Amino acid sequence: MKCVNTTEIVNTWHAYFTGKKELRQVAQETYHANGYTAAVDAPTMGAWQELAELYPKAKIILSERETPEKWFESASETVMIETSLTRNFLFVFPPFGRAFG
Repeated sequence: MKCVNTTEIVNTWHAYFTGKKELRQVAQETYHANGYTAAVDAPTMGAWQELAELYPKAKIILSERETPEKWFESASETVMIETSLTRNFLFVFPPFGRAFG
């Protein structure tokens, strides 16, 4: 599995979340152009419903935690380790950015 960690992709997703790009264009620029067939975590979690409509045959896996504290503990040990990338994504989602930034 290849982890994508580029400013260009962050900027592309930011443009989507701020209404400057359509999801189809974001998918083309981030997934198709690079040969990706799957995505996990941020930022795709913020567009999962639209992605499901765009890709109706896609499989979606939802992971839940019992409490917000359990979620934060889990995220702190995984996706939030890469703090610089995480902070970029948190600013895309203002409520999360205020809570953790």
